[in-house]
Formats: sequence, C-alpha cells, structure tokens
Amino acid sequence: MAPDEFRVVSKAPLVVPPEFNLRPPRPGEARPMELRADLQARTAVFGVQTGADASEGERLLVARAGGTNADPRIRAVIDEEPAGCRVTPWFSDRIMAHHARAPD
Repeated sequence: MAPDEFRVVSKAPLVVPPEFNLRPPRPGEARPMELRADLQARTAVFGVQTGADASEGERLLVARAGGTNADPRIRAVIDEEPAGCRVTPWFSDRIMAHHARAPD
C-alpha cells in the first residue's frame, strides 16, 4: 500500500495534560507527544508498525540474526567501502571489448 500524499499532518494534535500544574514548554524544546522525524517517515512508508503481527518464532529469528541491532549508519558505511577498492581498467576493457590485453 502506497502512502497517501494528500494526508499531511504537520503537528501532533493538542492534548489536555492530566496535570494542570505543568509548566508551558520552552521554545525550541522537543514536544513529547510528537514522534521523531525518522519514525514519522518510517510509519508513513511502511505503515503503523512493521512486524507488529509477527509470531514469537519470527521475532526470535530476527533477534538471533541480529536484526534488532541494525547499524543505523549502514548506508554511509556502504558508500565509504568502494573508496578502498582498486579498479583495474584492463579487466573491464577486456570484458567490454571482448579481447585480451596484458595487465599493466
């Protein structure tokens, strides 16, 4: 199911606090009733909660496979990895041109 591009919510709804002696929030302070931006995006793309209907066995499998400790920087790590690889142009030339050439 694709996200609904017409459903736009910029702020969480106002709620009456259970205790009326609370101080008003400070400017710039995070609002406790709002989700973090990354969690809002995940909810918009993948639905309310991914894996909420998973069985106990599925949860155990994901936990043992290390899925619960996924590195949030994995995209940056993958982007950095090719920088350490050395590319030999003669190999790609040989494949693309279908002729053999001695390595440099």
